Amino acid sequence: MASKFQYDENGGTFFLFLLAFLAMVVLPCTYYLWPRKSKENPDEEKKKCQCSPCRDKFARLKEIAPMTKTKNMIIRILIVLGWIAMFACAYKVAHLEDTWKKWDPYEILKLDPGATTSEIKKAYRKLAAIHHPDMKTGDEAEFREIARAYKALSNEESRKNWETYGDPDGPGAMSFGIALPSWIVEKENSIWVLGAYMLVFMVGLPTAVGMWWYRSAKYGEDLEVLLDTTQLYFFFINKTSLMPLRRVVMIVAASMDFESSRNPDMKMRPSDNEEIPQLIKKIEDFGEKNREAPLNYEYSIKARALLYAHLLRLPLSEGAAKDMRYIIRKCPVLLSEFVSCTSQLVMLALSGRIQRLPKLETLENAIKLCQLVVQALWENRNPLLQIPYIGEEHLRLFSNKKCHIKSIDQLRQLTETKRRDLLRFLDDAKYQNVIKCLESMPSVEIKYKLEVIDDEDPETITADSLVTMTVTMRRRKPEEVLNRSEEELVDDKEEEKPKITSWMKKPQKKSGGKKKAKAKKPTNFRLIHRADPEEGSEDDAEPDKENRVQENGVESTDGVESQASQKEESEDGGKAETGDSQVRKRKKTERKKHDDQGDKAEQDEGSDDASNHSDGDQVNNDDEKDGSDDEALHFDQDKKKKKKIMDKIPKISHPVHAPYFPSDKQEFWWLYLVDKKQQQLMTVPFLMTNLVDEEDAILKFTAPRKPGSYHLTLHVKSDSYVTDFDKQVDLKFDVKPAKPVVESHPQWDALDEESEVEVEDSAVEDSDLCSDDDLDSDNDNAN
Repeated sequence: MASKFQYDENGGTFFLFLLAFLAMVVLPCTYYLWPRKSKENPDEEKKKCQCSPCRDKFARLKEIAPMTKTKNMIIRILIVLGWIAMFACAYKVAHLEDTWKKWDPYEILKLDPGATTSEIKKAYRKLAAIHHPDMKTGDEAEFREIARAYKALSNEESRKNWETYGDPDGPGAMSFGIALPSWIVEKENSIWVLGAYMLVFMVGLPTAVGMWWYRSAKYGEDLEVLLDTTQLYFFFINKTSLMPLRRVVMIVAASMDFESSRNPDMKMRPSDNEEIPQLIKKIEDFGEKNREAPLNYEYSIKARALLYAHLLRLPLSEGAAKDMRYIIRKCPVLLSEFVSCTSQLVMLALSGRIQRLPKLETLENAIKLCQLVVQALWENRNPLLQIPYIGEEHLRLFSNKKCHIKSIDQLRQLTETKRRDLLRFLDDAKYQNVIKCLESMPSVEIKYKLEVIDDEDPETITADSLVTMTVTMRRRKPEEVLNRSEEELVDDKEEEKPKITSWMKKPQKKSGGKKKAKAKKPTNFRLIHRADPEEGSEDDAEPDKENRVQENGVESTDGVESQASQKEESEDGGKAETGDSQVRKRKKTERKKHDDQGDKAEQDEGSDDASNHSDGDQVNNDDEKDGSDDEALHFDQDKKKKKKIMDKIPKISHPVHAPYFPSDKQEFWWLYLVDKKQQQLMTVPFLMTNLVDEEDAILKFTAPRKPGSYHLTLHVKSDSYVTDFDKQVDLKFDVKPAKPVVESHPQWDALDEESEVEVEDSAVEDSDLCSDDDLDSDNDNAN
């Protein structure tokens, strides 16, 4: 069957197509791109700080830049034009004439369906007498339709074709309607149509793809840091393994993101020639004599000077302040890249691929600089300056005879009366604002769990095994931090006391003279076992002190009951001997009863053998079911963790009180594991960006090769607040010898036997497929 393409001569279907296309474009663009003003939540407005720096920051953020206004106006105009075009197409479609009509011979002859042959002939003669071309009222086209209708109804075959295919001549060519006007394929317009195709597909599309590729090739994975900046960090970190804080400032200020040729947002102003040198004179140890490239370039010196001006809170002109805000807004992302580069170089050095190992202090200085930049403080400044209304002149009030406050956490732990008395220089409105600020600042609780995933015994850490550390962080609510009773504060202080391990203790100085012999303490617990050596065993007498379980940050030890019994016996004093004799008598009677029960059990053992066997099978089956359920539950938990890791982590947690930071900042947390004894990084730092109430972080490291007991420290550091909210958790774990490699297993032998049987079966099948001639030829060759 031939096919026939029909173009839209009248343009009706073209307008239908255009209306559908405009609706698919205009409706989503209106919903997502129409500029809207953000709705202000009254509750959120009440929670915001009302100090003067914060009010200035909020006012500056509400101001819309001129380019943003122009962009919003262009978006509005384009969307309005799209709606106008869509309504015009809808109006045109609504008033289109129906050019296609169904051909119906009964309707042409003005008959009802199912008319008889005589009625058809009578109607034809009547209409032919009127519309015949020879008549005065004749119409050739109308007569042709009447004759065709009469032929279709009078001929059985034509009538059947019409009822089946809608055409008395039978099935014809299949027609396809194209919703384009015919002038597109006309010869006169071919040049213009070809030019439009070339402009769109050979110019516009390659240009868009090239711009996207050029941008993605310049930036890293997150499209925020230039690759040249990353290479710069790698070079200087490898060059200087131990970087003080000022050195980190110099390298971050030399980032290629601040060069005007690579970033149009950074401009070199004529006023910089006068303002920047004056600013450098106010900064101590600026390092202007450094001749390292690009640390001595003009853009690097300007960025460094503006960065120091922010940290020291120095006044600036309007143009310099605008450049400074851009630099400060970019610093957290750059410092995050700096930390990532440092950790990668540490891992390369540990694997022996590079010689120089970056020091831990370099990484910690980068995190510290991020804290200082967000809060606009320089090192060794009092962390209480992060609180609104507190300046240098008020710090002396926090160090007096009644109380000595050094941190924000200590201020929050005071009772309401003491805190109000300490901040008596503030009026009620300002004091309430300080309380809101203290409530918004974080207080985290940390728990951890060590395990070897995909191992038969995940809680046992063996040499060279991959250890997974799951850190659970919970952000305390404001009521858990403020306005607590003194008893709760005492309990928290006792819980938060750091545990001092043996390697952290300071070595004692050796004193001259002879050593005094240590006096032996009476141990009533051992006397009991010496009196009756037959009972008990060495395992019962001396608890295993090395058997510890690291679960949720709590170390549980065996033998606590024995220690408690020692204390009770030492309190008894001289009554210990009578207690020993009573214990001996009691244990002898218990042993006799146990022997008698054992004899009776041996006599009844044969009769109960069958029942015990069936019961044992049932218990084993139940144990297997329980074990399979536990494995399924463990598998589901691991699957949920992996899915959570694979999902894109949002960057929304809690707003940071940072009045001098140019934009809104969210709380992020750095987590990494450190071997403090060797001052060495053990894991790649993990940046938690979504801590709202409670979140998990996964750190992985390789266990040491030698079995023994090891101590590590988990560092949890905020990237937004200075010092007060950083946490260190000391953890201890035991490394067991690695399990021997299994060289043979009964299941493997069974698999080998099955493979041999399959080979024999395949050989038999091959022999069945052979013909007699093949077998004869094989025998001849063998002979």
